[in-house]
Amino acid sequence: MKKTLLVIVLLFSISLSIFFTGNLILREYFNKEYYYTPDLVNININDAKNLVKNSPVRILEASEEFSQSKAGDIFLQEPHAGTIVKKDRIIRVWVSKGTQDKTLPDVSGLNYLDAKSIIESHGFPIGKTSTVSLNLPVGTVIATDPSPNSLAPKDVAVNFLVNKESTSSSTRMPDLIGLSLSDSRFILSDNSLILGQVTYEKYEGIDPGVVVETSVEPNEILATGSSINLKISK
Repeated sequence: MKKTLLVIVLLFSISLSIFFTGNLILREYFNKEYYYTPDLVNININDAKNLVKNSPVRILEASEEFSQSKAGDIFLQEPHAGTIVKKDRIIRVWVSKGTQDKTLPDVSGLNYLDAKSIIESHGFPIGKTSTVSLNLPVGTVIATDPSPNSLAPKDVAVNFLVNKESTSSSTRMPDLIGLSLSDSRFILSDNSLILGQVTYEKYEGIDPGVVVETSVEPNEILATGSSINLKISK
């Protein structure tokens, strides 16, 4: 009986020792030696440095490259967020230089097929084609969106406004007030009008992104191919 009791006490002591030793190891492992890496993607590099200044990890800028992220933001990190690392582990980060914008060539006045070839040779994809009726040769490029000589991301699609056979020399100004910029652009195109200058202004009580003013009053008769300026709320 005494031997049995002694064995039970001994086993209990061993189990208790293992339990406390295990907890001690876990606490040492996770709280003092190992940490989870923070998520630094889409955070400005200076803010990220401040974020980890007093933390157990450090930041090393691997390189600065063009990306879809905002200039100055981290777009890639290694190890990834949530990875368990040792204290003083270096996290390598890649910082964005912003999108690699390119100048869109001016192809106004060229035949659409020639203009399309030039735009593609500059690395831009081709977007939609709209038409107007002007006293110009059929297939002549009237305008592009984005506009000629503007800086645009290299993956932006270029839309064309092309002349078709003229059927009328005048058109009626559509009512664009309250519409979005994209809707207004296509309505103008359908009415053989060209989108001109677009400006933005803040208006109290008006949702952002809608047309609040046009350079020509609605229903006014004007020549086809006229340029219409828009003022958009912001």
